[in-house]
Amino acid sequence: MGDSGGIVTTVQDALHRLGRTDVIEAECVRVLAGGMSGSAVYAFVLDGKPVVVKRTVQAGGNAGLVQRAQREVRFYRELARIVPVRVPRLLGSTPGDAGDVLLLLEASEPAPPPSIWPDADYAGVARDLGRFHTAMRSVALPSWVPAAPATSAEQCRAATDAWRSFASGAGRGIVPDSLLRHMERTIAQVPERDARLDSGALTLCHGDFHTGNLLRRPDGTWVWADWQEVRIGAGVDDLAFFWQRAFAATEADAEPPFDAIVEAYWAGVNDAGDPGTRSEEHTSELQSLVKISYAVFCLKK
Repeated sequence: MGDSGGIVTTVQDALHRLGRTDVIEAECVRVLAGGMSGSAVYAFVLDGKPVVVKRTVQAGGNAGLVQRAQREVRFYRELARIVPVRVPRLLGSTPGDAGDVLLLLEASEPAPPPSIWPDADYAGVARDLGRFHTAMRSVALPSWVPAAPATSAEQCRAATDAWRSFASGAGRGIVPDSLLRHMERTIAQVPERDARLDSGALTLCHGDFHTGNLLRRPDGTWVWADWQEVRIGAGVDDLAFFWQRAFAATEADAEPPFDAIVEAYWAGVNDAGDPGTRSEEHTSELQSLVKISYAVFCLKK
């Protein structure tokens, strides 16, 4: 089989830059993602085990994409060993100081689509997320980990305008006036929400936490992948995005169990030794924050 599109050549070059001399077969290489401003992910077999190479082009590439790729390299080099969750094993990397940004990682099977997730899986992942956020609050993080950006008044206005345009256009007859008014009020609360969360206990956040970035090992262990958006922020943002993305990907008869997810997250917080006590008031606040985050999730992405 020929080297369609130079894929094998690209992967071989990446391995060479990583100091590897392995020769791979063309039939073994698959492109999992690629084409976005010079970023691509290739899957293949190395030493009899499935692996992936993540390659981000430095020269002429998207500067923001390169920075996120470099952040992910630093995560695997400096933080992966201390986070209380399973992440792909790092097999090699280059930070892109003099060339492409490269990551060679152990591969696992992707999680199934949210539409067939049992409630127990949602609860299990949410509980792990609560443990992760609580455990990482007490860790001194390096200066290269950025803070989550605040939502600007301009973004709020843009979101409100987008909802109004949708309601009067493609969403006519679908979005009732009561929902539009609710969204306007919700978006207006975002700056207050940000201030309230920023004044609380911030922690390490995944930044792009959804089912598509979860892998699973044969023994059932979850593997958290894709750490390009890792940041310091409010853990509830990770939780909200996890629920929202699953909600958007499922039909009405397979929606993710909101109450169970929130309850499991709180249980994980307690598991990790948070000194706070369990109360209905705390749970209500968490539910409120998740709903507000859901309403404006697009502002953060």
